[in-house]
Amino acid sequence: MTNIAIIAENSHYRDSLKTVINQIEKLNVVFDAEGFDISIKTDFSQIQILIMDFKHYKSYKDLTQQYPYIKIYILCDNVDSYILENVLIDIPNTNYISKTSNKSELANILKLN
Repeated sequence: MTNIAIIAENSHYRDSLKTVINQIEKLNVVFDAEGFDISIKTDFSQIQILIMDFKHYKSYKDLTQQYPYIKIYILCDNVDSYILENVLIDIPNTNYISKTSNKSELANILKLN
């Protein structure tokens, strides 16, 4: 089972994403939140994938130092050259998921982890 955390401001989107992911075999959302304060000690030792809003990506760089095995997917409305050139290079083990991805696309992306 692959454990997933979702950090996204929009509660409706977060809940929908959680529902879809939990329907995919061998994927399980174990943590979701509107935001995340790195200073608050949250145990991510059981998390293999972190899905988060694009605008908060810098606050998660420290998390990758503590848990280098976590694969991070940044939620994007669209993928532009800034994301490809700066964000994905800036944080190791990072990729993106389009907010318009359907269940099949999500399954393919997340199961390749």
